[in-house]
Amino acid sequence: TRRACEDEVTRVADPACVSGTDAAARENCVLRCMAPPCYEETYGSDPLEDGEVDTVRGRKFRVCAKAWLKDEKERKARRERGEEM
Repeated sequence: TRRACEDEVTRVADPACVSGTDAAARENCVLRCMAPPCYEETYGSDPLEDGEVDTVRGRKFRVCAKAWLKDEKERKARRERGEEM
């Protein structure tokens, strides 16, 4: 979840993610934590910049992340039941 990733970014204190006033760096780290493949697909070659609002890419990321998280949850449930992928 977003909240868990925000907490993780704060806990780990990676300098690239908590560089003072650079809100974009922190946001990029949180999004990468939430759904790594979706972040790479959406922002990997062109990360958000400070103050940037990109609703098109934001929507693309949310759709991808929702599907990815659903798939991750299903994979985890199968592993816990002992099923192979």
